Amino acid sequence: MRKTTKSPGEKIVKDIKRATRKQYSSEEKIRIVLDGLRGEDSIAELCRREVLNSLEQQSDLGSEFAARMLAGAYRNLHSHISDDRAKLAKLVEDHAVELGPEALAAETITVLYDKNDYYGSRLASAEYLEGLDTVGLAKGALRLRSIEPRAYVFVLQRQLKARGMYSGSVNGLATRSTLRAILRFCRQEGYFDVCTHGPISHASATRIMQSLEDT
Repeated sequence: MRKTTKSPGEKIVKDIKRATRKQYSSEEKIRIVLDGLRGEDSIAELCRREVLNSLEQQSDLGSEFAARMLAGAYRNLHSHISDDRAKLAKLVEDHAVELGPEALAAETITVLYDKNDYYGSRLASAEYLEGLDTVGLAKGALRLRSIEPRAYVFVLQRQLKARGMYSGSVNGLATRSTLRAILRFCRQEGYFDVCTHGPISHASATRIMQSLEDT
């Protein structure tokens, strides 16, 4: 029997529910329902607002799990949240400790990358990742790959060039010379078989960035 794979949206909702498991008093439940009956906001919007408020409160109390779930909510529910980018930026600034180095790197990349400014964003992202003390490089680069694969290739080209393993143009394009350099690096690190199935696939990117993070 084939298993049903949950979408990222379903997973984040499940995680948020777990992070905000709260017993509402009768008065609170009545208030939510009455607010919905006024017709100003939908019941779904009111519930979403309550969940976000709860995550924000728990984050302010130092909950690492809530801070990470709140970051995920800002990213995945952006169409339902006003000023989601600004809110994520503030979360990154105010709760760096709660997020931890890896999640912080990933969320910082999300804040830095502006899809309307490809060239400026890829450079800002690359310089930020290069400034990390190794921890966080992998998560940050993988987040960048999920946002814009060409920007990830740009970062990888810079990383390989700095290590003397790539001499071509740093332009974000998966050229033959880029792919050959990636495969040479994979062979050197001992997982050439992974990279041959796709030098810039998620599996390859994960192994490569973990190696770069450790060096």
